[in-house]
Amino acid sequence: MTHRVEKLFQACIDQLRRSHELWEQAHDCRGDETQRVLDEHEKMVGEVASTTAQVVRAVDHFRRMKEQRDDDDDLHPLREELDESLRVARVVEERMAAWENPLSQHRTSEYE
Repeated sequence: MTHRVEKLFQACIDQLRRSHELWEQAHDCRGDETQRVLDEHEKMVGEVASTTAQVVRAVDHFRRMKEQRDDDDDLHPLREELDESLRVARVVEERMAAWENPLSQHRTSEYE
């Protein structure tokens, strides 16, 4: 479980790094392209916030379960929640890869 949380944490860090790159790219854009890139940046930051909140809930749930020393059946909902968090993180990573350099795709297509 700790490994899954660490993976989610690292995915959030990576996404924040990419969102910062988009923010920097927006300053090199003009007109509508600037707003499009900034909108993508905001989406990424929002996804990080959602994922972080989900991880916090999962860790809190695990902490409470550990304190209560309940039986192993109570771990199932936590595993499901962490699995969902990983699924969300994978989707985010896929989107980030697609958005990683949105300007190069646009500029390349202009000259083809």
